[in-house]
Amino acid sequence: MKLAPVLATALALSLLVNLVLWARVTREAKTSAALATAGRAGEGQAGRAAGAAVVESTTAAGAAGAKRGVVWHRPKTAEEWRALAEDLRAAGFPPQTIRSLIFGAAYEEALAAGRLGKLPFWHQSYDAKPAREEQAELTRLMTATEEAAFGKRDRVPMNPIHRAARYGSLSDEKIATLEKIEQDYGEVYWSQRRDGEGGDALETFEGRARIRLLEEEKERDLAAVLTPEEFEDYERRGSRAARPVLNGVRDIEVTEEEYMALYQMQRNYLASIPRTEGAAELAPYLHDNAAPAEEVRKILTDDRFYSYMEKSDPLYARVAQFSQKRPAITREQTYQLYQLQSAAMLAVAQTAASGRASDPANTPEGRAALAPFAAKLEALLGPELAAAYRRTPQGKLFGSPGRP
Repeated sequence: MKLAPVLATALALSLLVNLVLWARVTREAKTSAALATAGRAGEGQAGRAAGAAVVESTTAAGAAGAKRGVVWHRPKTAEEWRALAEDLRAAGFPPQTIRSLIFGAAYEEALAAGRLGKLPFWHQSYDAKPAREEQAELTRLMTATEEAAFGKRDRVPMNPIHRAARYGSLSDEKIATLEKIEQDYGEVYWSQRRDGEGGDALETFEGRARIRLLEEEKERDLAAVLTPEEFEDYERRGSRAARPVLNGVRDIEVTEEEYMALYQMQRNYLASIPRTEGAAELAPYLHDNAAPAEEVRKILTDDRFYSYMEKSDPLYARVAQFSQKRPAITREQTYQLYQLQSAAMLAVAQTAASGRASDPANTPEGRAALAPFAAKLEALLGPELAAAYRRTPQGKLFGSPGRP
């Protein structure tokens, strides 16, 4: 079943937090640190070397290395990258500084040689296919440079806080294997998200089924690397079931028991999504697979519920954005508006014929399905606020009372 363009707004945020993008952000964070460490004393190689010497003079080892000096050069081959790392090590620079210098140089060179910065601005969005392809290539180049300079088993030391939060007590070898699996599947995922006509695969039942099979295959590969206990711990820290929960709780305080209850609820919800086309299969995707709000409310019984919904469900976030600019709308009214929006979107989606590309909201069946919702909107918000809501992207779905 093809979703209408107006319904596709609910899919604006990805079903999965693309882990390829996570790897890119991690790399860029390391690169930012590298550029800050290397300094901007000059545009050439001498400027970067001088910046590194100044920064490292703050430690005994760094000062010793700076005094002995090292001849900076721009490596071109794997052997030259390895030799540069050895030269810096022999000069007494700390290991993390060596990595920062090399990553900074490698990243600048890769950006200069690649197409990422040369793409037109409309392709610079992380969700644009050309940008994703270039970002994936940049990740591969940086990984190759890392292995050339330090060896496959001597990876960049991860921030210990991030490592513990994401991987618990897993070994370096298992972490490296998991990262490779996530990266490989991430690249396939984004290639599958776009259909042959450039549309979003999540807008069709066939596309959603294909993505779901891919996700399940990835989970089986991850489970094969870990013990059952390790896999369960890894899943609760960053799986597709955990990600909406992690988003939802990031600005509120929850107990471990509440987190685990939210996670288990989300996990059960994903497992319960039907595999046959219909409203029950479609509904989760209108909310980016966030668990039903009423289930969340049984766990978070106070005002934390509203914050959780805003961070975990993109449709709720869009509705809340409208309400936040209008203090007369209470949090509970925002929630009721979200429920009304959800019901309207599902009602019109159910009228779409399989494979039909037209907007179902503009068909006789769609208009008939939406007719009752205009009056409900005015009853909830009043005429003035209802008119303002109809001017929002999602609110356009509601017609005026008596004129569906």
